[in-house]
Amino acid sequence: KTRINLPSAVLFTVWICDSSGLRLWLPALDDNGDVLNTRCAHFDLEVYPMSVLQSHGVVVGLGQRDNGIQGLQDWYWPCYQVSVRVQPSTHGLLRWLVQADRMDLAADVLLQSSQHLAFFRESVELLLYSAVESDYRQECEISILPRVLNLLRKGKSTIVIPAQAFASIVAACARKLEQSRWDLLFPRVGKPEQFFNDCIYYGDLRTAAGFCLIADHYNPENSRQRMTALRKSAEKNNDILLLNEINHYAQIRL
Repeated sequence: KTRINLPSAVLFTVWICDSSGLRLWLPALDDNGDVLNTRCAHFDLEVYPMSVLQSHGVVVGLGQRDNGIQGLQDWYWPCYQVSVRVQPSTHGLLRWLVQADRMDLAADVLLQSSQHLAFFRESVELLLYSAVESDYRQECEISILPRVLNLLRKGKSTIVIPAQAFASIVAACARKLEQSRWDLLFPRVGKPEQFFNDCIYYGDLRTAAGFCLIADHYNPENSRQRMTALRKSAEKNNDILLLNEINHYAQIRL
């Protein structure tokens, strides 16, 4: 089952596709047309949207791949493969509700999404990523990230997004962000050093490796201790691939 039982207040949505991408507006919760631009949730698309399945949390559209042929000289024969693709959209709805300070409805949508959506983890990751980017670019009059973190780490959200899952989401988000954005994310979302230690404890070594790199940026003086702890855990779990990556990283640092 992948259908969300959305609250009635968010069932009627207006999706706007223009040169800035895809935008979302909920007129049922905002009858003031003057604030449309400030309340619209923006997010980039990898597909040309054809339909929005709000109850399934996806945008359905067309995507294309360039399979052109490069000749021996300076000629190129373009050839595009068009296919139907889907992309998560629930993060757009959640961001709109957070911007409108409707945290009660946002919590309801988050809870429903966690139970039924195949793209739930990706949607939360996109929500966190878009909040950091929005605050960095000062797209809104208010700071979105504190509200998003309050949504993700308070009440029932801590049940559907336990600490280990949240750490993995934060690490994935940090990988996508430019390093100049990290100061917005950390330590507001938590300290990289603590995330690293927690992931070692959970046995989530891949996520721990991601936080090891981030922690090196903030606390390079403890790099050797972290690397030793990660290597010992990888040896204990016989993770040969991670051990090779650790050795490669160590050689680069030398």
